[in-house]
Amino acid sequence: MLFTLTVFSLFGCNEEESKDTASTSSEDTALTSIEPEDDNSPSIVSADFWCYVAETGDPVDQWILSATVTDPQGVSTLKSFIPEGGSFQTLSGGEIASLAIVCTPEGLCTASATGATIGASCAQATQFQIEFYVEDEDGNMSTPQVVAGRAGTSAQG
Repeated sequence: MLFTLTVFSLFGCNEEESKDTASTSSEDTALTSIEPEDDNSPSIVSADFWCYVAETGDPVDQWILSATVTDPQGVSTLKSFIPEGGSFQTLSGGEIASLAIVCTPEGLCTASATGATIGASCAQATQFQIEFYVEDEDGNMSTPQVVAGRAGTSAQG
């Protein structure tokens, strides 16, 4: 038993000495440091969500989402079509409809739907919101963002 204790003490001291005198390499640091992994997910920089009455023939309530996004791997890596990327909701979060998100290689993402399609008129624009995300070709997803609806005056907002 005394031999085991002596051997353990020698290794314990030797290990402590090697910590003091050993240089730290990037390999050593990677094993001992806890650092967050690189995040390659796209980010939503800004977004707006509005409803306006389109006056082409019969008036049509038109909902539009417009967002600017970025991606650390380049905006050209964004998926151009995200079938259910948007969730049209009441302000309490109850989903009314799913909307497809379409993104350009320049980092502009949009979605649109008519009020008749989703059952929401522009008269109640402030009672609705959209929760949406974007995704890149590698499957990295942005943090979902919620944008409150507002009344707009045209397709440009």
